[in-house]
Amino acid sequence: MPQSKSSSEIVLDSQTRLMWSRKDNGKRLNWCEAHQSSKELDLGGYRDWRLPSLKELQQLWDQGNRCIRTPFELTGAWVWSSNRDESDYAWCFYYVIGIQVSYPVRVSYDLRALFVRDVESASSGLF
Repeated sequence: MPQSKSSSEIVLDSQTRLMWSRKDNGKRLNWCEAHQSSKELDLGGYRDWRLPSLKELQQLWDQGNRCIRTPFELTGAWVWSSNRDESDYAWCFYYVIGIQVSYPVRVSYDLRALFVRDVESASSGLF
């Protein structure tokens, strides 16, 4: 089981070796809005947040319980990734059955955003 250190706002995750927002953004948004929100986010005193890749989102999936793993919280099961096609589509991860789906970047459907930032583990001493 992965180890993580969490607060009410952020999670230091030893499996992904990244710092995550513990909760999603709390409302539906399209990919363009999610991407912009990541650039404007000031959370835990950090301003260098980004959208996670599909691979990073998949690492948070708890296959046995068919949901995002603890201590993360989602208000919706669909989460945007940073991965975008050359067309007007971007990829999201669906935490109910653990699949990747491509949606138009201007569609919000019931999609949410989690935010992540890279942590330099060697110099940070966080892990």
